[in-house]
Amino acid sequence: MTGAGGDPVEEGLIESLARPGGNVTGVTMLAGELSGKRLELLKEAVPKLARVAVLYDPAISITIKEVLPAAARALRLTLQPWEIRAADALGKVFVALNKQRPDGLYVLGPADRC
Repeated sequence: MTGAGGDPVEEGLIESLARPGGNVTGVTMLAGELSGKRLELLKEAVPKLARVAVLYDPAISITIKEVLPAAARALRLTLQPWEIRAADALGKVFVALNKQRPDGLYVLGPADRC
């Protein structure tokens, strides 16, 4: 099973991701849903984390609007979203980030689509 379209547990295809049961093996596309967990791991790695800059391409990522805000609230983190529409924008963003000095950086990619 790969890319079944949604959460295979919610769709009743398997019992759990840890123990799917039967002869089901493979991969699922839960990258967006796992973004909150990645933010939690960043907080665990940097206990004093309070402000997190988030770089994302609005054309491919809706995680910044749907998943990360809820996770950030639960972790008492402030997100600082930065749209990156083209590679040449990175220089300007990093200059601004250097002035703002966030505690962490989270970069969303194509896998973070929900």
